[in-house]
Amino acid sequence: TKGVFLRVRVRGRITCVTVIKGNPTFPSHPEIKALLQPYRTGAGDPHVDPQILDLSMIRGDYLPFLMMLRESCPFGTTTTYGNLARLWRKHPRFIGTIMRNNPFPIFFPCHRVLAKDGIGGYSHGKDLKRELLRHEGILP
Repeated sequence: TKGVFLRVRVRGRITCVTVIKGNPTFPSHPEIKALLQPYRTGAGDPHVDPQILDLSMIRGDYLPFLMMLRESCPFGTTTTYGNLARLWRKHPRFIGTIMRNNPFPIFFPCHRVLAKDGIGGYSHGKDLKRELLRHEGILP
């Protein structure tokens, strides 16, 4: 994406993904680069096998939600905190907490979750959220 790059930490498995504003650069690790290629080129979500992610840092009750988000909100679509709250019968702030603590943005697309009256927050900043949504064709 223009003006955004991903920092991916790998220790056997992917341990963290950070979205950073700056000159677009991408991981040099060949397998990670190939994994992110569909997203980078605008073709769609990366096809990630959860086995390559170190999911130990995700609270157990958050993981099913993040997996459902990945399946129900594909590249080029959005949802709202309220929609997810109704679906899971949770308060929208609970949904926001899960999004804020997501160590794998792009793989679990928390940037696609919007507030009912605007873009909503993003742990990497609203400017980066807008940039990701532009890259996906959601914002002009």
